[in-house]
Amino acid sequence: MYRSLPAPKTWPYDGHPLVSAAVVAGIAGYASYHHQVAVALLAGERSDLAHVIPLSVDGVLVVASIVMVDDRQKGREPRMSARVGFGLGIIASIGANVAAA
Repeated sequence: MYRSLPAPKTWPYDGHPLVSAAVVAGIAGYASYHHQVAVALLAGERSDLAHVIPLSVDGVLVVASIVMVDDRQKGREPRMSARVGFGLGIIASIGANVAAA
């Protein structure tokens, strides 16, 4: 009789896609934050405000995402306000990244 051997560990590839996604999202978020700060400073914004503007842009994206996921989980179409907020947040984020390049 043969006994089966345990499967080899394949970390980080097996079972940890969230770690990989979090690393990529963290890097992208870091770069995006600094691009938005640079654009705000170039536009003449005060330094203290230039450093919080990216948080409001990304905050809109996070809130809109949460609302749309919640709507879908409850079997509803995502509400228009969440879609519009998400779209405007994407436009603002991409626009700042392009302007800073």
